Amino acid sequence: MKQLYSASRLFSIDWLHLQDEIPQESQISSHYQQDFLCFSLFQLLEPEAIVKCRKVDRDLVQSILPACLQNYEQQTRSKCTVTISNDCLPDTCAGGVELSNKDGRIRVVNTLESRLEQIGEQMMPQLREILFGVNENRKFRD
Repeated sequence: MKQLYSASRLFSIDWLHLQDEIPQESQISSHYQQDFLCFSLFQLLEPEAIVKCRKVDRDLVQSILPACLQNYEQQTRSKCTVTISNDCLPDTCAGGVELSNKDGRIRVVNTLESRLEQIGEQMMPQLREILFGVNENRKFRD
């Protein structure tokens, strides 16, 4: 168990170093940023939204916003006005956006870290089976 903890710490350290090497303004980055923003708009489904992104991604989000809004209007047949917040996500964030309604009561966190957490939760049964083997007493597999 101690080896797994050490390996996960080393993986986290390697991830921080890799984060600096990832080009921020690449074509791939803009594609994923557009997907994150469109997906967040579809989840929120509000007439007014506020986008929160990293400071380095602000210009990129501003440039892809019209395409996302056009896609949203075609799919939902309703208009949405989006403003980019002056508050920014921390620089340690790997990318993505946070959307909220104008009151701030409904929030959609669609960052790379939140996506990785979702994948980790979905893969937990498989990881449990790999680490500890199949439990004979389990009636249902989740």
